[in-house]
Amino acid sequence: ARFLELAFSNMRCEAIRLGLVDEEWKGCLLMADMAGQNSLETIMEAQRLGALEGWSISSTENSASLKCCQEKGGELLIIKGRQISCAEGIELLALGCSLDLGDGLPVQEVIDRVRQSKAILVIPWGFGKWWFQRGARVAELVESLDQADAGEVFLGDNRGRPQAARDPQMFDLAREKGLRILAG
Repeated sequence: ARFLELAFSNMRCEAIRLGLVDEEWKGCLLMADMAGQNSLETIMEAQRLGALEGWSISSTENSASLKCCQEKGGELLIIKGRQISCAEGIELLALGCSLDLGDGLPVQEVIDRVRQSKAILVIPWGFGKWWFQRGARVAELVESLDQADAGEVFLGDNRGRPQAARDPQMFDLAREKGLRILAG
């Protein structure tokens, strides 16, 4: 229950700051499970155990999401995804699906399978992940993308990135190619 409260509260505060909140506002949380994790099952199990006081959880038409409603009236949609570590040391996210790929597959195979699943494919920023050898691999991957990828592949930013820091050069390259950056 505390996790849901904090997630909802943090999103609502940011939405208020951006002037996006009205009476219809709902929060949406994209989860990225690592191999062996299943966040939606964990939330459902917490509900079965009575650990979600103040919240009711229900399934949606999509098996990769749950609707979480506060007794106070707030609503949070949780969408499942998967964090995939590729053979090349690159990490990708497949958001909005129950795709169960193992880690260690070649990056192009992961990209192809995620696209076939109709999930949102994200190349997430991470300190250390975009530096040195792995950074060169990520740059090659972004460089290989083109306008046709613009609606299917995203780069992911991270709230943990220092606010005073300039955007990574990879974001500039992505923007030049028409790719969008998802804020974390």
